[in-house]
Amino acid sequence: MPMKQTFRYSARPTPIVNGDLVERLMGKKPELRFHYIHENTRFVEELDV
Repeated sequence: MPMKQTFRYSARPTPIVNGDLVERLMGKKPELRFHYIHENTRFVEELDV
């Protein structure tokens, strides 16, 4: 039985996940996380907290 693929549209291209991005988001330096979040808030359309 063939599997179906589902594609999701994103207005912003998905960044390539590499060591640098992982380090910025998961590393020990919170200022790098803050900078990433600050730079990408303009792309947020809806927030569910």
